[in-house]
Amino acid sequence: MYEVCIYTKDITYNPNYDGYAISLPASKAEIEDALQRTRVCGKNNHVLEFLFWPEFLIPILENCESTIKEANVLVTDIFTFDESNIYKYEEVLRFLPELTMRSLINAAFSLECFEFYTGIHSEEALGAFAIEMDILPVLESLPEEIYDLLSEKKVGTYMVEQENGVFTEEGYCFRFEEGWNDVYDEKIQNFKEESNCPILICLEVGEKGGYREAWIGLPCREESIRESREYLSAEIGGECRFEKVQSVISQLEKMRFSFQDIEKLNLLAQSLLEEEGKNIWKYKALLETKSPASVEELIELKVSFKSYMTSGMPSFFDIRWPRLINIEGC
Repeated sequence: MYEVCIYTKDITYNPNYDGYAISLPASKAEIEDALQRTRVCGKNNHVLEFLFWPEFLIPILENCESTIKEANVLVTDIFTFDESNIYKYEEVLRFLPELTMRSLINAAFSLECFEFYTGIHSEEALGAFAIEMDILPVLESLPEEIYDLLSEKKVGTYMVEQENGVFTEEGYCFRFEEGWNDVYDEKIQNFKEESNCPILICLEVGEKGGYREAWIGLPCREESIRESREYLSAEIGGECRFEKVQSVISQLEKMRFSFQDIEKLNLLAQSLLEEEGKNIWKYKALLETKSPASVEELIELKVSFKSYMTSGMPSFFDIRWPRLINIEGC
């Protein structure tokens, strides 16, 4: 699991401010929620602390001054790496002329251009491996009896020179294919283009291993929801399920809803779309205080939340959200 703790640059000097930790990869809604909880205002006005990342990568990321969006894009690929690919990634970074978030992300998506031999630490070991596994094309034309006369060290030295490879504590790494996947701009743009809808609902049909899902942004037309249900049921067969929710209002993701709730969630999403950021913060704080159990309670609190005021920024250093004061006795 990869985590980052987010701190706003505006108030990191306060000893009582401890930022907010989030697991990656995360949805756009989850990241927006985390940025709001840490009181980040302005583009990229935050710093990250990297938790449970590969040790070699942490100082590199800190030096690059990664943003949360860049870290999230990077994690979408490297969190799938097995131990061998983590080792390979570490060595691939040695080939880069400079270490930036662009080059780190592009390298993660270009591992197929490199090969890594675990446990090979010298020219002699490399040569022995190449002879045994018959992986060096120049040796293919040699008679079999000549193999016993080959110098393993010279074969290994030849390979390092030809491949411009490097030995490390974990093994031998080299580039075997030209090309480079320059995906940074595309990946960052894709993240930015994720839905800005305040609520996303997931409809699902089928069983594990053969299911299909469709994410629908709310608010939307009722016809869009009905058409998605009909399409999924016809495509896979079986009953369509309302499985999960993503929202900048993170409390919604912990609640259970049914199809009967979608119409009311749609109304809630429309009202959220009309609110400015500070009012969204206040509404979230109210939900954490009241712990609603139904969509009806969510809407009721949305109607009444403006009767509450916050006690001011200082209390934020004691709890995640500003303390709420009911000023109309609601």
